Amino acid sequence: MLDRTVAPPFVKSANYYLPSFSLKTLANGCSLVVLPSVQQELIKIELVFYAGKWFESFPGQAHFTAMMLEKGTPTKSALEIATFFDHQGAQIEISPGLDFTSISLYSLTRNAERTFKYLLSIIRESSFPEEELSLQKDIFVQNLRVNQEKNSFVAGQWIRKLLFGDRHPYGNSLTAEDVQMLTRPHLTQYASNFLTPVAVFVTTNNSVNGEFVQSALEESPLLNKDTTTSHVRQSSTQFVHTLDKKESIQSAIRIACLSLNRIHPEYPHLLLLNHILGGYFGSRLMKNIREKKGLTYGISSSVNPLGRESFFVIGAEVNKGNVSIAVEEIMKEIQELQQKSISESELLIAKNHLLGSLQQDLSNPFSVMDKIRNIILFNLPHSHYSNLYTTVDRINSFELQSLARNHFSMSQFHRVLVG
Repeated sequence: MLDRTVAPPFVKSANYYLPSFSLKTLANGCSLVVLPSVQQELIKIELVFYAGKWFESFPGQAHFTAMMLEKGTPTKSALEIATFFDHQGAQIEISPGLDFTSISLYSLTRNAERTFKYLLSIIRESSFPEEELSLQKDIFVQNLRVNQEKNSFVAGQWIRKLLFGDRHPYGNSLTAEDVQMLTRPHLTQYASNFLTPVAVFVTTNNSVNGEFVQSALEESPLLNKDTTTSHVRQSSTQFVHTLDKKESIQSAIRIACLSLNRIHPEYPHLLLLNHILGGYFGSRLMKNIREKKGLTYGISSSVNPLGRESFFVIGAEVNKGNVSIAVEEIMKEIQELQQKSISESELLIAKNHLLGSLQQDLSNPFSVMDKIRNIILFNLPHSHYSNLYTTVDRINSFELQSLARNHFSMSQFHRVLVG
């Protein structure tokens, strides 16, 4: 009889392989990736464009161009577009980002060809109606005013500004004044220049091979792959920014520094070091700041690799009177990583948790495609994740201590305190 009082033995796989997928480059330069691993009669088609904030010539172009795509064409109103997708059992998600803009279609496989062609038509024919643009601008400004009252939101804005500079796409923030100055011609120009997909990712089952996607995409114009737009990072010489809000009970803390990107040989080491410091519930920051000191409900650290930069950040919200002690304890934990070797037991637990999270992602086809997406968009080797897995598995505590000393210099950290 199974003894349920005894945990089953932990079995760690020695290998990590992404499922096979097809990749082809179409005549117009677009990459088409198909992953046939969905069990249900469902398909996800994600179109990715070089149309992120990086390529803006006017603040807000990327965001509002993306959000206005489903708001009307010369022959279809926003209501008609929404009604069509509802009736087809489909959904679209539009995500304007820093480096890319993506548009995802979720559809029943039996309706996939019809809904995908309809989606392409509204992207190509979007007319950016003035009344809809005015409404979207009002909504954005209202949401911005609400968010500006949130300490965590303001702290996030300021830490990126200190790291990259307020004129850099990764560092600047859209203001209400920027939004008011944005006009319809700004959007039509941006759409004309950048709304040709650079890659399309199809996650589906074996009943759909993606041929209709390829056929529809080949009608797109040639891809403009000129991504030479450059911006100079200007990290601030101000390393501490404090915004006192007398009415606040809590303060938001952000401590950050520039970091290693995905192609750096020590990137896997950084992921594991971050995991130990603040990357999961059993991390040092959680055990100290939350459980031992009781200063916060939650604290975490993360590595944020972007298209052209990467940064490491620690974030927490604490009682206003406990800010100094919280910051002091955070810095102590960083110094501890630099000065003392990590025990074998702690290292093993963190490794198993991180590697287990990677393994768990393989059970979800959409998570698998997210990894394939990173490989294609960021020009990573196809073995990137298997190499990451095996490298993490063999990292020792000496290597992590050396990394902490080299890349977590106290003089490089920017701090933002809001509240």
